[in-house]
Amino acid sequence: MGWWKKKKSRAVVKEQTWDRDQWRGEKILEALIQCCDGKPNSIKFFTADQILKATQKHFCKCNILERRQNICECSRVSELYFHGKWYSGTLDNHRMILLRKMKGRSPHPPRDICTGPPKDVAISSMVSDHKNFMKLVGCCFEFEYPVIVYYGGERQYSPVDLNKIVSWRRRMKIAEEVATALAYLHVAFPRPFVYRNMGLKNILLDKNGVAKLNDLSYCVSIPKGETHVKLTWAGKDYDYMDNDYIFNRVVSEKTDVFGFGVFMQKLLTGEKILRSFVVGRIGERRTSFRSGCPRTWEKEEWVRS
Repeated sequence: MGWWKKKKSRAVVKEQTWDRDQWRGEKILEALIQCCDGKPNSIKFFTADQILKATQKHFCKCNILERRQNICECSRVSELYFHGKWYSGTLDNHRMILLRKMKGRSPHPPRDICTGPPKDVAISSMVSDHKNFMKLVGCCFEFEYPVIVYYGGERQYSPVDLNKIVSWRRRMKIAEEVATALAYLHVAFPRPFVYRNMGLKNILLDKNGVAKLNDLSYCVSIPKGETHVKLTWAGKDYDYMDNDYIFNRVVSEKTDVFGFGVFMQKLLTGEKILRSFVVGRIGERRTSFRSGCPRTWEKEEWVRS
């Protein structure tokens, strides 16, 4: 009877996997129709076997955020996916790719955690040609947690580390490129997209120091003729949220402007603002760390840089 139970268990797992994949397919189609207005975009859907084949030479060797670390010691990239692991691989035409595998704390991911990646894929397909976004190849939803595939000829991306970026010039360059990416989301499409996920953790730097805005799963589109939308949930990262967003759940282009202002303050001064929301009030606490500020504080140094 043991073999019968194992066979039945495998059948149940196969049926659940089919149901999950079908549901994810529906979500990605909904996201494409909603975000792209029905316009076709080039997105390749990989099977799990293709992903494993593409990464077999690199899966246990290369962590994109820190190549010297073991792949199991991944760095956190996005709060939404808890531990997003980055891998490198090679397609059949020998083109290098980067893979971001979502990772959650629960061994059985709820459906809610898979509603963000379809939107991320849909919007990434629209902004891939912009230099300050990751260039999308496709995705794979056959794993327990989704995988998003990007072109990655360099494989040398790093997070924004204020302890290492000590010059005014480099910090201002990052700020300018992030502002350009946000402006592109606001004005490049018939309906503006509000990023509403500003933060140092969502920015990657390539080997030339070019900033790439990452994780578009929180984007919200503003309907034509409207200036804002009202959400049912305001998120959890209060550091970058304006009061209208926190109290009234109203999202507009001003939401990104406020978040970018907080980002600029952290980037240029190293000052960290910790905001909390308790019983209808906003609490704020500021902390500073010595190594977070550029070394050239003097006015004449600022002029020369």
